Amino acid sequence: MPVLDSDTFANVALLAFEYAITFGSEVEYFWRKKFTSSSVLFYLNRYILLIWSILVIPSLKLSFV
Repeated sequence: MPVLDSDTFANVALLAFEYAITFGSEVEYFWRKKFTSSSVLFYLNRYILLIWSILVIPSLKLSFV
């Protein structure tokens, strides 16, 4: 049975915090500019981990040991 330990919880919290504090810069530097191959790489790098976290973390049994 998977357990969400304190390390995993801290990583998720840090990921959420990083997305929150850099969102304004992302809008300024990527959303308002022309779509390029660099922006594709940026979006893949930024959002694959977020999508994975959204899909995997809720499926874990949330028991803190």
